[in-house]
Amino acid sequence: MANKCFLSFHYKQDSWRVSQVRQIGAIEKQPLLDSNKWEEIKKAGDDAIKKWIADNMKGKECLVVLVGEKTASRRWVKHEIKKAWKDGLGVLAIHVHNLKDSDGNQSSKGSKEPLNKSNEPVRI
Repeated sequence: MANKCFLSFHYKQDSWRVSQVRQIGAIEKQPLLDSNKWEEIKKAGDDAIKKWIADNMKGKECLVVLVGEKTASRRWVKHEIKKAWKDGLGVLAIHVHNLKDSDGNQSSKGSKEPLNKSNEPVRI
């Protein structure tokens, strides 16, 4: 079965939690970008990041935002949400703050504010 959902999340803080969500089969398994590859893309600049996002969102039917404590403030999460709306994708938010990180800690509940379409458009 094709991967129809694009996962959006704060990589540094929530990648361990995202792995847990993927393992329980709650969403289709999108291959996750490893930290070395992400750093390589970031070093190539904003256009490279936008291209990676566009390439990986192509053909998807929805965006799943895995909301952690700081997800709402992440520039590229906001970009992915805006792109999903523009492309007519469904958008779903799942709070992951109660899942434990690699050290066994939970985090505070994050805001879903970027999902509020009445907000000012995100400038990127």
